[in-house]
Amino acid sequence: MYYFRMLLRWANMFLGRSQFHQEQSVGFFLENDEHFGYPSNLIDKTNWNGYVDQNGIIKNRLTSGDLIYFPIAIAQKALGHYDKFIRDGLEDDKCDVINYADFLIELMTDKGLVSNWHLQNRPVLNNYSAMAQGQVISVLCRAFILTSNEGYLFSATLASQCLLSESDLKLLVTIDSFSLLSEMPNDEGNIILNGCFFSLWGLIDLNRVNPSKSLTDKVEYYIFSLKKSIEKFDLGYWSLYDLNGALASPFYHRLHINQLKAMSFITGDSYFLNVADKWSKYEKNRFYYFKALSIKIIQKLKSKRYNEFI
Repeated sequence: MYYFRMLLRWANMFLGRSQFHQEQSVGFFLENDEHFGYPSNLIDKTNWNGYVDQNGIIKNRLTSGDLIYFPIAIAQKALGHYDKFIRDGLEDDKCDVINYADFLIELMTDKGLVSNWHLQNRPVLNNYSAMAQGQVISVLCRAFILTSNEGYLFSATLASQCLLSESDLKLLVTIDSFSLLSEMPNDEGNIILNGCFFSLWGLIDLNRVNPSKSLTDKVEYYIFSLKKSIEKFDLGYWSLYDLNGALASPFYHRLHINQLKAMSFITGDSYFLNVADKWSKYEKNRFYYFKALSIKIIQKLKSKRYNEFI
């Protein structure tokens, strides 16, 4: 049954029907500072076909059959509604952003941490995630923009604290003297590339709505660290999903390209755009594409089971 569900998940991903692997281009409104658009286009995330609780909050089903609140999915849907509100001006989308922001605050501990990996049997040290923290921060910043409610800004600042210094949580790690944010905390120094971008965007958002010298310095150093570490994810024909050697699937390779393009726009640094262009050429090379796809399929079949979403 596990393998059937895993194959079903992969089929949905390749057919473009997966809730978790919808194409994410560069954010539609990123170029307009007035709109505060999100760097990644998550509008399609608002088309939710799964379970929704009585308060309108989405829940994810695992291969075990369990239904859980998954903060990353909730935050991404909220960010999609925000950009959709910018595009269409519908009050329902604004209300969804605020509803999800309020719920995410309810999930926080008194230290601003949001539990993320519960029940999934992931190879992690704890249930926290820099990516979840970053995307929650991004949602709360936008809820603050929509309402001017200082409570959202307070909660966003609280959620950022675990990303600003190294701790036993391992959400921030040093690799070759560079500081990188970790989506899945571990003792191996493994970093997931897409999660590093999403984590960092949360801090960039917070520094835009509530700038400070200390946060600006942190953000600038994290951007520099990511820039200096990008080459570790470049195989010369495809990108790596993480530093443990897992290749990116075609979906994640395209996501990396769009994240690099967005980061180039945010920072004004052409380095990120140049890498995006190089990785785009990898994708267009059919030999590289099928080589990477073949290796990825083999890796996936050999990988350790965990309680995946379906």
